[in-house]
Amino acid sequence: MRKIVSFFIFLTTATSYSAPVVMPRVDASLFVNRGKTDFESIFDKDIDRTREVVRWLFDNNRLDHDYSKAVDTSLVFQPYWNRFSSMWHLIDLDADGKPELLFSGKPLISEEKERFSIFVQYGSVWKEVFWDDGHLLAFKKHPRTGEIILYHHRYPCCSQFTHLIQRVRWLRNKMHLTQRYFLARDSDMNGKFFPLKSSYPKNYRKLKGKTMLYWSKGKIKENAARFSPTNQIINFPAKSYYQILAQEGRWYYVMMVSPPLIEESMVANANNLQQSRFYGWINP
Repeated sequence: MRKIVSFFIFLTTATSYSAPVVMPRVDASLFVNRGKTDFESIFDKDIDRTREVVRWLFDNNRLDHDYSKAVDTSLVFQPYWNRFSSMWHLIDLDADGKPELLFSGKPLISEEKERFSIFVQYGSVWKEVFWDDGHLLAFKKHPRTGEIILYHHRYPCCSQFTHLIQRVRWLRNKMHLTQRYFLARDSDMNGKFFPLKSSYPKNYRKLKGKTMLYWSKGKIKENAARFSPTNQIINFPAKSYYQILAQEGRWYYVMMVSPPLIEESMVANANNLQQSRFYGWINP
């Protein structure tokens, strides 16, 4: 059974699968400290091996993509492989000498949404252990263990406006996830969302007093978005930990590490943010 990981932490409305995605790409360097994007360097070069693993998934009807048996059980493998081969990669995530299988791409040609999936081999069987909407954003190699840490970007679709940058680790036969969120849309939402560049300091700071986090630089008091008159997200209490990633004038682009106050917000559910980090702007 597919392991679905989804966190509906902000206001959302009913969406249609045919509706367009929003801001599908962001600069990886803004959200991943020293993240790399030369993915070919970590992918298994044995294309025949990759094809045979994907063929097993196809023949055993473990795929719900276009051209797969989920569409028609009489379909054969080669047309599927011709269409989707560039989206499949073997990669040894936990550095144990046995590769995992990664899918990152559009499973349905008629839709704009992408999917990010990881499959693991158990004996002669391959199982999907993780999937979510979005794509592979960046990666790192652990300097001591040699494991590969992936960063996945789930971007908004339809009426939503929440982005998720998710660190994904497959370690000791278990998935380990860390979530970081930010708000942005290329339509129906105003403000300068990101700095030109960011850097990740080793030290953390503490807020001196209660501080509001904003989704964009500066205070917008009206018509910030169709769902909110201001660009306010939520307040963080005094002594909350954060990192300053960039400074523009008196405004700081930060990653909030501590949880926000439990309070009402038009765009965030504080109860669901207690274990997550959040990007945004503050003017302390």
